Amino acid sequence: MGANDESYEEKLLQRIWDKTDRSDPDGCWLFSGGTSTNGYPLIYAHRKMKRVRNVIWRTLLKRHVKWNHRVVSTCDNRTCVNPDHLVMKDIDAIMREYHMKQRPAARETRKALLAIARRRIKPTPDEAAASIARFDRLLEHKVAEAEKAKATEAKATEARSVPAPAPAEKTHEEVVTEWEKKKADFYESYIRGRVEKAKAVSHG
Repeated sequence: MGANDESYEEKLLQRIWDKTDRSDPDGCWLFSGGTSTNGYPLIYAHRKMKRVRNVIWRTLLKRHVKWNHRVVSTCDNRTCVNPDHLVMKDIDAIMREYHMKQRPAARETRKALLAIARRRIKPTPDEAAASIARFDRLLEHKVAEAEKAKATEAKATEARSVPAPAPAEKTHEEVVTEWEKKKADFYESYIRGRVEKAKAVSHG
């Protein structure tokens, strides 16, 4: 390690101590700088954010952080960076300890929720009357909707069952007139065709 690296590490440690309350030598040294979303101390070093505890572990204590391990505090204070409170633990061991600590609180929470769920609260007369009134209005609405749907279906069924009106019968005069018109149209088209044929023969 060069002199420049040692100087940088000393300055980095000084930056950490400037933001740390070290008034109690044996107590927790609380870091007042930036933290992660989980509340653990962070500091900008080597162009990225780093865990303050890891920096102290490597720089001050001259120890290596193993893979799949974390530097944690024995006091369970997330902002504590006292070197005497820091230890390195396996991540699996950390998670087991965390769940063991959470179990009592989880049990108490479940008990409280069960107690609330099992508790029977008797409504006041006004609340009971309001509930009955709401039920009656809902029932009336549902009955009205059912009656409306039934009436609509009855109208549709009636419309499908009514036969289409039969065409009106024609009188004798209407039949004769229609026949004479058809006959006249036929003779007119026939004569027109004969004339056009004769013209074609004469021109040929």
